[in-house]
Amino acid sequence: MSRPLKLIKTLGNHWKKSTLAIVVTGCGLNYGKNKLEILSMMRAYCEESQKFGDGTIPSRLKPRHVTVILNPAAKDRKGTALFEKYAAPLLHLAGIRVSLIKTEHEGQAKALMDVMDNTDAVLVAGGDGTLLEAVTGLCRRSDSDVAVRRFPIGIIPIGRTNSFAKHLFWASHLDDAKLLAESTMAVIKGDTKAVNIVSIQGESGKPVYALSRLECGIFRDVDAKIQKYWYWGPLKSKMAYIFASFKNLEPPIEARISWAPPCDGCSTCYESSLTLPELYSSTSRRWWHSFIPRGPSKNNIKNEVDYSKIVNNDCGQWVSFDVSSTNFLVETNNVVPGCKEQGSPCSLKLKIGPKEIRRTDFVLEGWRRSADSNEGREAELSNREIGRAHV
Repeated sequence: MSRPLKLIKTLGNHWKKSTLAIVVTGCGLNYGKNKLEILSMMRAYCEESQKFGDGTIPSRLKPRHVTVILNPAAKDRKGTALFEKYAAPLLHLAGIRVSLIKTEHEGQAKALMDVMDNTDAVLVAGGDGTLLEAVTGLCRRSDSDVAVRRFPIGIIPIGRTNSFAKHLFWASHLDDAKLLAESTMAVIKGDTKAVNIVSIQGESGKPVYALSRLECGIFRDVDAKIQKYWYWGPLKSKMAYIFASFKNLEPPIEARISWAPPCDGCSTCYESSLTLPELYSSTSRRWWHSFIPRGPSKNNIKNEVDYSKIVNNDCGQWVSFDVSSTNFLVETNNVVPGCKEQGSPCSLKLKIGPKEIRRTDFVLEGWRRSADSNEGREAELSNREIGRAHV
């Protein structure tokens, strides 16, 4: 009993050092536990990916080839390391031929998509900004109607903001490593999903296309400058808003919002839905189907409605209102949870910030945004079209 009592007495006499040692040991054990969990997870994903690589393909077919557009500056310049650690091994084990292109400047992903060819798919390894560039470059092509089917886009979310990827793969129990692995396995399995694209046409120049959100205002201006405060480390987002509050805040934006009420389909607006090629939408194709065409599947036979006989006088009738706000945010139903279940498959959500904001509220709201909180007063417009806001 003397030894335990002596140990307790020693710890009591040096309680500061003892407390520090306990905290450091606890953090070290937690770090090691997380590392072991990640290694175990990656081992399971590698084994699953290996099954695809061990499979056989007909001699007339070539191994799948994907082109990766990687933004090395993503995630505070950790993008390359994250891709090589969590995504590249799975792709190679699956027997997929990978061509890697690292971007060197802003806008390069857009230019690459304009000349993309000789690949089965394009993987965008970056954040929302890199994805926006790739989608814009693809949709601006002269053969965009064909290109969007020839080059399905996969996402490897290694950016600071991955709102679109998180909506596709995210769950509360997933960390960044799990998210990267899940998104890579979706590419290996050939899982595809049709999504909506928003086209933004300015007064001059070419249109810009987006999948997740569009934003303008004082918060967007600060977000664009956060990386300049990199020397603050994890506090850079908070410090960016503190320093911005010392300056004169931009005046509110005067805008006119034009939008059209939703329509479930009529002779005026309905267009037949487009499907992805059979190569990527079906995994049950066999070699003999090249000689013996398959009949239509019972699962694909649907009771179609003749929209040419439906008349909706309100379809395409635009409604406008004036608004003054410090910040505007438009989100597609690609990133709004539950938005598709509310009705229109092409709905948008408009978030309007306050007309005026105090400096303290501005800082607190910016910190909430950094923590992925919903910002601003919401005014939802579940429509097929939202007109351009004229400033």
